[in-house]
Amino acid sequence: MKNNALLSHNTDPVAPDSKRPTLRPVRAFVFSCILLAALLLHFSASSRRWHDPSRASSGALDLWLAQQTDVAWRGLLRNIGPAAGAREGLLIASPSTSQPDYFYTWTRDAALSYRPILSRFAAGDLALEPLLRSYVSSQAALQRTPNPSGTFANGLGLAEPKFQVDGSAFLASWGRPQADGPALRAATLTELAMILLDRNATFGYDYVKRELYSGHLPPRSVIKADLEYVAHNWHKDSFDLWEERSGQHFFTLLSSHRALTLGSTLAAALSDSGASAFYSGAAAQISDALERFWDPAAGRINAYACPACFRRSGIDAAVLLGALHSGGADGGKWAPGGERIGWTLEGLLDGFRGLYEVNGRGKGEDGKGILVGRYPEDVYNGTGNSQGNPWFLTTLAVAQTLYTAALDHLPSSSSLAAPPSPSSAFLPFTAPFRNTANSNKLKSARELKQRGDAFLEAVMRFAGEDGQLSEQIHRTTGEKVGARDLTWSYAALLTAAEARSKLLAALNAE
Repeated sequence: MKNNALLSHNTDPVAPDSKRPTLRPVRAFVFSCILLAALLLHFSASSRRWHDPSRASSGALDLWLAQQTDVAWRGLLRNIGPAAGAREGLLIASPSTSQPDYFYTWTRDAALSYRPILSRFAAGDLALEPLLRSYVSSQAALQRTPNPSGTFANGLGLAEPKFQVDGSAFLASWGRPQADGPALRAATLTELAMILLDRNATFGYDYVKRELYSGHLPPRSVIKADLEYVAHNWHKDSFDLWEERSGQHFFTLLSSHRALTLGSTLAAALSDSGASAFYSGAAAQISDALERFWDPAAGRINAYACPACFRRSGIDAAVLLGALHSGGADGGKWAPGGERIGWTLEGLLDGFRGLYEVNGRGKGEDGKGILVGRYPEDVYNGTGNSQGNPWFLTTLAVAQTLYTAALDHLPSSSSLAAPPSPSSAFLPFTAPFRNTANSNKLKSARELKQRGDAFLEAVMRFAGEDGQLSEQIHRTTGEKVGARDLTWSYAALLTAAEARSKLLAALNAE
C-alpha cells in the first residue's frame, strides 16, 4: 500500500519523520477519549473466551465472526482522533511508527474506513453523528492545508495523498497526485449528506448547505471542492491506490465515476442544476473511458490502461476493490455481481493459485479458500522489497465480492441490468453467475455464499487469537507482517461481515 520504492517518478528516498508531533490542547484529547470510551461501551459485547480459530466449521465461522467484528470495530475506533495520537476526526492508517511507518492520515484510507461508521449511522445509530461531523471538519481543514501537490485555491492540493497526524502537510517525496482520494472522500460525504437530508430536519439541511455542499464557485464546501477537482481532472494521470505507478487506473476512474454520479444527484437535490448537469456529463465521459480496461481476449478487467508499461499482467485486487466501493453506479456493468467482475475474479484467483506456500495445498478449488495478495508480481513485503505477501484486506475483498454477487443473484434482486450471457463458458468459481432461472438463482446464491465463507475462513486461520489484523500475512510462515492494526484491514472485515449478514437475511427471506 505504501511502497514508494516502486514509484515511476519522484524516486528520491522517502524519509518521513516518524516523530509524533505535538498535538492539540488537553481539552480536545479529553473530549476525544470520552467520546471513544462512550462509543466502545456502546458497542461492547460481553467478555468471552476466544475459540480456537483452527477448528473451521460453519458454526466456528459464525462464532469467530461475531467476536472478530467486535474486535475490528474497536480497532477502527481506536485509530481515530486524539485517542490515536491524531487531530480530532483524523483517521490514522496504523499506529506503527517504524518498519513500516504508517503513522499518517491518508485521504483514501480515511474515506474507505469511515464507511462502516457511516453504514451503522445510516442504520439508525445516531450516537455516531459527532464522530462523522468531526471527520467532515478534519477533511475541510486538510483541503485548505497547502501541500506539495498544490493549494485549495488552485484545487490541486485536494489530490495530496497523505498528511501528518496533526493535520500539517507531509513534505517529503511521495507518489503525487492521487486522484482517488478526493473522489472517495466526495462519495463518502455525499452519502452522509443524503442521509441527513432524508431526515427532513432543518438542522440537517442547514448543516449540509453550510458544511458539505454549497453551490458557490470558487468552491467553499468540502464536497463541492472535491467534485470540482474530479470533474476537471479525471482524465489526467495519477498514482494508483497502491501508490506505486502513475497512469490511468480502473480503481481511480471508477471511484471518480461514482463520486460524480452521486454528486450530480446531490447537486440537483440542492437546486444546483448547472453543476448537476456538469457532473453527470463528466461521469458519462468516464463511463466511456472505463471500457478501455475491459480485455475481451483475456476475459478480465485490467487494473491499468497499459499493463505492459508497468511490466505486469493487469491482474490486480484493485479491480475488486473498485467494484465493491464504486461499481454500483453504472447499471451493473462494473458491479460485483456482473459478468465482467465474475470473469475478473476467476483470473485473479488463477493468478494467485500456488503462489504462496502458506496456502498449502489449497488452490482455491473445490470450495477451498486461499489467501490473496495485491497482484502476482508484487515485491513489497511490508517493510521493503523482496517477495510480496497475501493481504487481509484483499482476501476479504474476495469474500465480500462473492457475498455481494450472491445477493445480486437472488430471485428477489433486481440490481442487475441483465443476466450474464448463457453462452459464456464460466469457470468453477463463477459458474453460479450463469444461472438465470429463479430456482437456479437461489442455488447459485447459496453456492456463492459458501465460497465466500471459504475465503473468510482463510482469514480466520491467520487472524490469531487476539484478532489483531495487520496489513499482510507472510507468504511462507503465516506470521502477521507489515503495519500492525491496519485500519483498512479492520474496515474491510466490517464491510465483508455486513455483506454476509445482508445475504443471510435475504436467503432466510426467500
